[in-house]
Amino acid sequence: MAIVQAPKNRVSFIRILHLWRNYNKDSGNTIEMGTRIHASVGEQLIKQFEGKLTEGDAKVVELFKLYDAIGDYRTTAHPYKISFFQTNFVGTADEFPSEVPEKYFADARLRIKYFDYFDD
Repeated sequence: MAIVQAPKNRVSFIRILHLWRNYNKDSGNTIEMGTRIHASVGEQLIKQFEGKLTEGDAKVVELFKLYDAIGDYRTTAHPYKISFFQTNFVGTADEFPSEVPEKYFADARLRIKYFDYFDD
């Protein structure tokens, strides 16, 4: 997920670079996103957001919360994690750059290869 902040409007523009489903015994089913910063949609909110979040899409996101990224399940080196809530607004971002610079993909490719290797 690449983020461009618009401070005057307090709106974040994101491009979803990588999106996947996850399950663990503590939090159940989740939608996970992130290459530069990890974002998560909890099981109780999947129906609300699953049609609005698609890999490759550019979105406007309002009213999300940042948490310290702690624990064993870390998808990025970023110190914070984005969590979605029922009050989040997610809409189409028409003004987001059409191309995301290659530097935003570099560490993500390494992580994907790492997970593919251990998933077999």
